[in-house]
Amino acid sequence: MNIPVSIEAAECWWWFGELAVLKLSAEATGGAQSMVEIVAPPGLAVPRHVHHREDELFVMLYGSAEFEVGGKRILARKGDVLFGPMGVPHAYEVGPEGCRMLFGFTPGANMEAFVRASAVPAPEAKLPPPDVVPPAPEALQPLLQAHGLAFV
Repeated sequence: MNIPVSIEAAECWWWFGELAVLKLSAEATGGAQSMVEIVAPPGLAVPRHVHHREDELFVMLYGSAEFEVGGKRILARKGDVLFGPMGVPHAYEVGPEGCRMLFGFTPGANMEAFVRASAVPAPEAKLPPPDVVPPAPEALQPLLQAHGLAFV
């Protein structure tokens, strides 16, 4: 797969089938924000979930993804920006070419901590191999609750 990847980052993780690259840490902003660059393979689907502690911003850099935000379906392509307000359920499915996008979290520390707790450190900036599996649902549930997240 030839999804362009930006690799100027302090930390990279394999996170639920995606590559997550820390671009702006909560520490650097006094907790106000954090930003993670996501590289996702074609067809990856993130289930509907809700954030109870932060707003989320999505900026499409490459490819496409179909989002559902608050019950509304939106096809996002390169250059599009979407907002996922705190408390509003959202989900997405990556398009056939894969995608690269920025996730912005406000405030930033909670989601950054969730990514670290639920991801595997990536030794290089590329998509995870198939043998890197996300946490099992029973292991994930306490992490979701601790970070004010829930599947809906």
